Amino acid sequence: MVGSYTLDTAGPGNTFRNRTSTDVYNYGAVNFMQRPDQRLAAGGFLNYQWNKYFRGDLEVMMMDDYTDAQIAPSGTSETPSCSTATTRC
Repeated sequence: MVGSYTLDTAGPGNTFRNRTSTDVYNYGAVNFMQRPDQRLAAGGFLNYQWNKYFRGDLEVMMMDDYTDAQIAPSGTSETPSCSTATTRC
């Protein structure tokens, strides 16, 4: 029998059954699609020549970028220094 199985403790005698999507947790971020973003950008160049020996150049740039994001929930992993048995949540 080739496949992915899980232990069914609710079944008769702790039997194995086929794994379904409700048996596993997707640790990927739940907010990976898109998030609101507001961006404003402006710029300008100015070149002025006073005479054939003297020229002035000016460059101006402005940008305002704002985004609002929230970190997705993640699973708890145990290490020797941090255990769910000793860490109060």
